[in-house]
Amino acid sequence: MSDTLPPLPPVGGLSEPQVRGTACVYCGIHLGVGPAIDLGEQPAHVADLQVRWFPRACHGHGTP
Repeated sequence: MSDTLPPLPPVGGLSEPQVRGTACVYCGIHLGVGPAIDLGEQPAHVADLQVRWFPRACHGHGTP
C-alpha cells in the first residue's frame, strides 16, 4: 500500500458509482458500507455546470 494517492481521474470518464462514492474512484471496486478512504468534496464542471462530487477510494490505493 502506498503513502500517497494518484491524482483524481476526470469526473467525465467515471461510472455513476464512482462519482457517487460507492465504488473506488481509481479501480471501480464496490466499496459498500465498509471502510474506504474519503477523498473529500471535489469541484467539477459537467455540461457547463459547476458541481460537487464526493469520491472515495479503496484501501488498496494507499492513505491520503
